[in-house]
Amino acid sequence: MLQGRENDEYLSKDAYGNYSMAGSVFLDTRNSRQFADPYLILYGHNVEGGGLFAGLLEYRDEAFFAQCGDGWLILPDGSWSLHPFACLQAEEREPLIFDPEYAAENRALLLDFAEKNAEQADSAVLNALRAGGGKILAMTTCTNGGDEDARTIVLARMEELP
Repeated sequence: MLQGRENDEYLSKDAYGNYSMAGSVFLDTRNSRQFADPYLILYGHNVEGGGLFAGLLEYRDEAFFAQCGDGWLILPDGSWSLHPFACLQAEEREPLIFDPEYAAENRALLLDFAEKNAEQADSAVLNALRAGGGKILAMTTCTNGGDEDARTIVLARMEELP
């Protein structure tokens, strides 16, 4: 996972800076590289054949979402378990999703927005976030279809592993 000087830097580059039509998965430039922020955004292309973040589209399916279970984010400086709690679509300009500072400052609004607009949601994880805090990771990719500004977002609660 990468982080550029601008958010579009790795849309069409690999980790070595070479041109890549698929680009790379990257962290929003406004987020801490140490994943210290309360709300973080990862971007990745929806690559045909299932590459990069194409798998996020599967979370739109009720059966898949119900059975997907938890995931992990393992980095050199720390590891987190990820508990998906919502899959939704939003315009790429929606500040509650795509502005990490605004989303963190307006956490209750973010959770309400996610619940209201979710195609799939896990109310137990949503309620735990409302009650006890925790970091939120937004993983986002292009949505297949006619709206070029639409994005599919999977929101997950992050819990640091020992």
